[in-house]
Amino acid sequence: TWYEFIESTEDDSELDNYNLIERQNQGVVTHMLGEAVMPELARVVMHAANASSAGVTSLFDLFCCGGGFSLGASEALPDLEYVDGVDKDRIVLRNYAHNVPKAFAKAKVEAHERAAPISLKELRSLAQGKGRKKLGVGTHVHLSPPCQRFVNSKPSERRQAMREMAPYLQLMVDGVREGMTCSLEEHKDVRNVALDWLAEQDEATRSLLFVYSVTARDYGAPTTRERCVVTSFALEGEEDVNPAHV
Repeated sequence: TWYEFIESTEDDSELDNYNLIERQNQGVVTHMLGEAVMPELARVVMHAANASSAGVTSLFDLFCCGGGFSLGASEALPDLEYVDGVDKDRIVLRNYAHNVPKAFAKAKVEAHERAAPISLKELRSLAQGKGRKKLGVGTHVHLSPPCQRFVNSKPSERRQAMREMAPYLQLMVDGVREGMTCSLEEHKDVRNVALDWLAEQDEATRSLLFVYSVTARDYGAPTTRERCVVTSFALEGEEDVNPAHV
């Protein structure tokens, strides 16, 4: 009830997605809620992340859109100290910056209009550039890369989108090795991409990530669509399909 929608302006008209957003009720409903899946899923993910570690104190929400994951995280962990949303979509990021700080009583909330980091080095640069302490225990990194190219796309675009998953999976692995917790939510087909990538890694790396196929309606959405979720910890009630954990 307190989420206010900030409309796009003529200054945004040069953006590639301006016309699309104008036709979608400013596009923020879909972006903010992740098609009604993300907030409930975020609550589950963040509770599990917190329980699997010494406690989560900060969140990097990469590809944050209008803030669906961050809003769900605020319900699970309202006392986070730092929240950073990153998205190159100016219009939805404006809504993130306006609304998400209201969800946290204590956190310093920042929003960055830029492409999401695709390596631990880039993430560390982003964090240190804003005077943050070193990344490590207490940091959770969530990634929600755009899934549009997995749907109604040309085969070449789909293959490219699949190839682009590898750096995100590597970022998660590198983060876990430095004590962070990590999660990724994507199109259902990323399940096989993640499993194929893990199969190419050494035994120690394969054991670091959990791979799930989740159904949207189980997380409050009026749809049966499936999504892939990859985490660095177990999700209660979901079946991990990573053979390394069998």
